[in-house]
Amino acid sequence: MNQKILEEIGLSKNEIKVYLALLKLGKTTSWKLISETGIQVSALYYCLDNLIKKGLASYSIIANKKHFQAASPEQLIQLVDNRKKQLETILPELKAIQKTSEERIQTNIYENYKGFKGIYDRLLRVMRKGDTYYVFGARQIGDKADKNTNLMLTNFHKQRDKQGIKVKIIFNKDVEKEVRKVAKGFKYMNFKFSNIKTNSFVLIYDNRIVNFLYTEKLIAIETISKDVYESYKKFFEEMWKTAK
Repeated sequence: MNQKILEEIGLSKNEIKVYLALLKLGKTTSWKLISETGIQVSALYYCLDNLIKKGLASYSIIANKKHFQAASPEQLIQLVDNRKKQLETILPELKAIQKTSEERIQTNIYENYKGFKGIYDRLLRVMRKGDTYYVFGARQIGDKADKNTNLMLTNFHKQRDKQGIKVKIIFNKDVEKEVRKVAKGFKYMNFKFSNIKTNSFVLIYDNRIVNFLYTEKLIAIETISKDVYESYKKFFEEMWKTAK
């Protein structure tokens, strides 16, 4: 018999030993149970007390001695049902905790090339074939101002293409020539251009919004929130309509 099932419904190993012994022996004394199970007297009475509380055992007094007996195995089903009902009473509280956690906005800050690369490495890990992410205000790929970042992003887009991850990007108009030259080999990249020139760009994916700021050093501010993600995505879609 697979005793693991009995453990999974809340019985300890010793409680299982005692319950099975009670089924085997029928109405019996504690001393016979000690002999059958090998469990010490203090531990045995602890198990018997627990089994009685769970409705799996009972006792009667015969000739001034306690005799114990097992409840029907069908009572195990009742035990599971009772645990299910108890769990159902706290489900609303558990869901409230989950909702609070989901609504909480998390923010992370990354600096320089290593943090920049870590963000894109994560994107490759979590996005799946056919998924789409969004970028606006971009001037990477072909931009000669930052060779390391440019090379990293070029390699990133090659890997993204292999994984079948789609992207829609609104580039700054001033890098159109360079972008068209480099990006034409990427089959899952759809891009447009905007006349609005910025010194930052925004990455939108997986309930995350990452604002990349070009100051003296590259800083990325990541916000994790489903609501904020949906808001930025709608904003991107409006910008996409007007971009060329």
